Amino acid sequence: MNESTCKVVKLINGENIICELGDGNTENEYEIGYPLKMEVQSKMTENGIIESLNLTRWVGPYTEQPFFLIKTSHILLIAEASHGLSRYYEHVREELNEWDNNKAKKRQTLDDID
Repeated sequence: MNESTCKVVKLINGENIICELGDGNTENEYEIGYPLKMEVQSKMTENGIIESLNLTRWVGPYTEQPFFLIKTSHILLIAEASHGLSRYYEHVREELNEWDNNKAKKRQTLDDID
């Protein structure tokens, strides 16, 4: 992935997503690819509060579609992701792909048993 295409998008509903910005952008819509929802979670430890960033599927298990069109009126801002965040995004995407592939293999094994 070209890191310059990795963007952080803040939506008007308060959600933050990280995604690839596609080529299918128009005046009224952006094409985004492989969006992951960004959520910061705080946890109290002996050394104080620690915050961690969780990336989860934005649309969830509802579709296997990798690209979406989102109206420009639903976006507050688009910023380039930092190098570290881009690397973390790629890592999570690879893990999700591996998990999906393993799930498909298990499903095929169960189908073969039938």
